[in-house]
Amino acid sequence: MGLVIIYLAINQLGLRVAMKPFFAITGAMLYYMAFVFAGKGIAELQEARIVPLTIIEGAPRLPVFGIYPTVESLVMQGALLALAIVAAAWALRPKPSRGSAESNLLRAK
Repeated sequence: MGLVIIYLAINQLGLRVAMKPFFAITGAMLYYMAFVFAGKGIAELQEARIVPLTIIEGAPRLPVFGIYPTVESLVMQGALLALAIVAAAWALRPKPSRGSAESNLLRAK
């Protein structure tokens, strides 16, 4: 519903939305949702006894964030977190300047 409102606002009111920040925010929301869904999905599979249950004593239980104190769910969420860090590092890496790439090509000839 929120995307429909944004779409209508952009088309009807002529609003200009900066695409890079817009997609950065929606991308972060998608990573968050994947993190929560992974934790809750593993918890549901453990409840159905499809996935083994290995409880970590003293670990927090935060259902709002999909965090449950089991090895299986935390490993899956750790993998997602690692992928998010790699994606952020890739997106924020320094880009070579266009002039230096052209000069490298000229030197190679």
